[in-house]
Amino acid sequence: MLYWKNIKIIMTGKNKFIVIEGIDGSGKSLQARFLVQKLREEKIKTRFIKFPQYEKNYWGGMAAKYLRGEFGKSVSSDAYLPSMFYALDRWESAKKISSWLKNGYIVVCDRYADSNKIHQLAKLNEKQEKLKIEKWLDLLEYDILKIPRPDIVVYLDMPIKFAFKFSGGRNRKYIGRKKDIHEADIEHLRNARKVGLDLCKKYKHFIPLRQKTPWSCHGDGDEGGCPEGMKTTATGDEERKKLFRYPAVLPQGGFIKINSVENGRLFTPEEIHKKIWSFLKI
Repeated sequence: MLYWKNIKIIMTGKNKFIVIEGIDGSGKSLQARFLVQKLREEKIKTRFIKFPQYEKNYWGGMAAKYLRGEFGKSVSSDAYLPSMFYALDRWESAKKISSWLKNGYIVVCDRYADSNKIHQLAKLNEKQEKLKIEKWLDLLEYDILKIPRPDIVVYLDMPIKFAFKFSGGRNRKYIGRKKDIHEADIEHLRNARKVGLDLCKKYKHFIPLRQKTPWSCHGDGDEGGCPEGMKTTATGDEERKKLFRYPAVLPQGGFIKINSVENGRLFTPEEIHKKIWSFLKI
């Protein structure tokens, strides 16, 4: 179970599923590896997985073809069809992740379902259309394909001028060159970052609860409140409700935003790792 208290995350029990998200070039893979290494140094049972699974899963291979531009502009500009490639790729690995969680492992994941939102919503301009796609993606991934829900999403916020420089830093088999169609499009990265920051703001006060009866949301505006369509029945442990102001049931884990730059200074990867670890109390 996760609780939000004074911007600290207290993680108790087993079955913790931690996702590292961010736009291309934000350092997700490096921070995921740092986190896995730290967990194992602490003698904590840990598994790691990265999406897309370009070479291991059939649908991961389809995602690679999309990123190489093999399906043409009509598909690359669409938000629905490409999202199916990524969703089905995760579905292919869902049983493995569920098995790890069932056996008491902490699972660290480099990219997950919210990457679909970050990159596909970045293609859209209308707010209502973005909301429609976001709801559809939650329905597709969690209700229809029934992939495991993450407990917490660590979002690495990297300004575009750094992200564009760092993205595609090496040749990769899935693409055959340094940058895929998303990484090579700075406007897409700019829009994707806006979506990611919107998700951080939308879910910053909220946590998933491992119980049958939801608690209510409290407050409004920047002080809290429930996202549209959330359950708001006020039940559960009254004492715990007094301690934690913002409990709610979400389609995915709450977001923690980690800034990679402050006052114009880019933090080192080691400094960013320490910031992440300071939030995750295992």
